[in-house]
Amino acid sequence: MANKIAFVISGKSPITIPGGLGAYAYNVAKILDSLGYKVYILGFSSQKEQVSLDFATLIHFVNPYERLLGLGAVMASGLFVAEMEKVIEQEKPDELIVYSAAIWGVAGTKLKQKLRGSSIKLKTLVGYFTTHKHEYRGHVIGAPACDYGYRRSLFIRAAYLFARTVYSPIESRLLRGSDLVVVHYDSTRNILLSEFAGLDPEKVVKLPYYIDIYERKSELTIGSDAIRSGDVPTVSLICRQDPRKGINTFLKAAKIVRERGIAFNCLVAGAGVFHRHNMRLAKRLGLEGFVSFLGFVDSVDKVLDRTDIYVLPSVEEGSGAISLLEAMKKGVTILTTLCDGIPEDFVDHETAVLVPPNDPQRMAAALEELLLDGNLRAALAANVRRDYAKRFTFEKMQEGLRGLLAQ
Repeated sequence: MANKIAFVISGKSPITIPGGLGAYAYNVAKILDSLGYKVYILGFSSQKEQVSLDFATLIHFVNPYERLLGLGAVMASGLFVAEMEKVIEQEKPDELIVYSAAIWGVAGTKLKQKLRGSSIKLKTLVGYFTTHKHEYRGHVIGAPACDYGYRRSLFIRAAYLFARTVYSPIESRLLRGSDLVVVHYDSTRNILLSEFAGLDPEKVVKLPYYIDIYERKSELTIGSDAIRSGDVPTVSLICRQDPRKGINTFLKAAKIVRERGIAFNCLVAGAGVFHRHNMRLAKRLGLEGFVSFLGFVDSVDKVLDRTDIYVLPSVEEGSGAISLLEAMKKGVTILTTLCDGIPEDFVDHETAVLVPPNDPQRMAAALEELLLDGNLRAALAANVRRDYAKRFTFEKMQEGLRGLLAQ
């Protein structure tokens, strides 16, 4: 029997640091384990250590290049390559897969170069959701000066320019150097092929998608006692707090609905660079004490179990959103935007309510409709739970990846 090893590179730890790429890597690792691979997950955390999971060995590193953002991923890839070489020397695999999340795929292409001429059968796959150029354009849209100040807005615009001139060439080399580029949304595929003219369409493959909800650990964790409940509906938002998530749109919509005299609880969960800025905006909008900013939460379940309406007001995703799939799986009523790949997952007023991005008035009208119509909420929740069970299963992604690797 072949000795098969799989490295899954998450960038940030899927256990100790919040973020969609970590959650994605965690679930990919479970799939590869089920396909007979001995799996190692490589990610950054606060200390160097190895953690044994039921389906993988998690190897944590300290990232000395964290402040360099995307460039740091390129420089830190050497740490991942060195660790993979150690495991290869110990395990002596016949078959090897490096499955990376987005820009962290640089490590896979570097290992591929080092093993050139080796007898090891190596495949490098990179899972993609959006590009740096597309993502940072979303940051610009989601960080207007009127909400966050001119200095912050200009900084975001400078970051967008940097993404276009520096990150994009790195991504282009990464995508060309990987054996396969795995996407889960037509939207992502279209973005990649439109931005990178030299990218071979045949190597961009679409797979069924699956996510699981699991608990994380962090020094930032907020206890569940911070999550209010009561007799009125609870509206929640769970995401990394950066401009492209449109939290400013949500806060403005919440203000409009509240001023109409409609009672509801309001929770915002998640850490990120705009956490304090969003708290300041909420205070300026008169929502201090009404919107509870929970910060990082170790378990999405703790919030979703007390949520009647889940809102994701994104202005950019590139694909869909993991947090939306988590809400689908739990059977929570969803209000979200017609952004990138999100409409591929929902039908308006059948499995969710969809509104244009960056439109507080339309979001407020939709939120009011859902708060006042319990029957609509119940129907949407039941429909979306059934839809998730049909479309987003472990078995479908498992079979899709099995077939892809067998080609």
